Amino acid sequence: MRFYVRLATCKSSVICSPTGDYCKAPFQRIGNGCYYISSEKVTGDAAAHVLCADRGAYLVNFETLEEAMRMKYELLVRKTGLIYYIGGRKMNRNIAGDEWKWFKHGETSNITGNNWNRTAMIFIVFFASFLVTVKGAPTADPCGFPYRRIGEGCYLIVNDTVSADTAFAKCLQRGLYLATFETINEAKLMQFALLTMNSGIHYYVGGRNINRYMPGGDWRWIKKNGDAIKMTYFAFDDGEPNGTLSVPQDCMCFYATRRYTFQAVWCENGGVLSGYICQRHI
Repeated sequence: MRFYVRLATCKSSVICSPTGDYCKAPFQRIGNGCYYISSEKVTGDAAAHVLCADRGAYLVNFETLEEAMRMKYELLVRKTGLIYYIGGRKMNRNIAGDEWKWFKHGETSNITGNNWNRTAMIFIVFFASFLVTVKGAPTADPCGFPYRRIGEGCYLIVNDTVSADTAFAKCLQRGLYLATFETINEAKLMQFALLTMNSGIHYYVGGRNINRYMPGGDWRWIKKNGDAIKMTYFAFDDGEPNGTLSVPQDCMCFYATRRYTFQAVWCENGGVLSGYICQRHI
């Protein structure tokens, strides 16, 4: 049995189309590409092609080293141990050294370089150790590794376990800020990404109660420049926020054990030690 990676028909170089943004859940943006990574089992490359086509997509092509390395990092983070079909195929087994091509909607392009894993197989599959070598340097991307593009945002997801206030400072030290989710769409895209990662770690974000004396608090998104943006939607899980004057919970996190819903938490003393998500303005 094999597994496959599917790529949406629009990459970030063509992000607009008459029907809107193709890179929406269950697709996700990784670098400049838009992908659907499926763990659904298929019996061969034909089935993988069909399942991609059913979603208006095609088996993924990695025409640059940067694209391949971004996907490699993503799969290493997921730690599924699975093998994935991708859209490379041997064209002529009678040619010395083989003739491998990328396939996209029936069109082909050369796979450049030969430093890659050629384990005997009738169809190229993506291993964690997969590597493609290409000529020339990749185009610089302000949201390059170790950052991740999720929706329209650029994020650094850190698994170090610290307090909320320490997380706030650590993001600032990197020239970033704790991630803010000013629309529910942004929050849901990140929630989906964290559920997919399935790390079991809570993650602090940039929401903070700036007035615990106000009934229910005054919750704001705190930006890098100190601006406090009022929340325009009710962001919290059931029963939240539940801090009080005597037990203040003025910081905010994606809470792993509640399927990464937002919870109010202590900012420092008595708080949960968690990972955190920094955001980069690009």
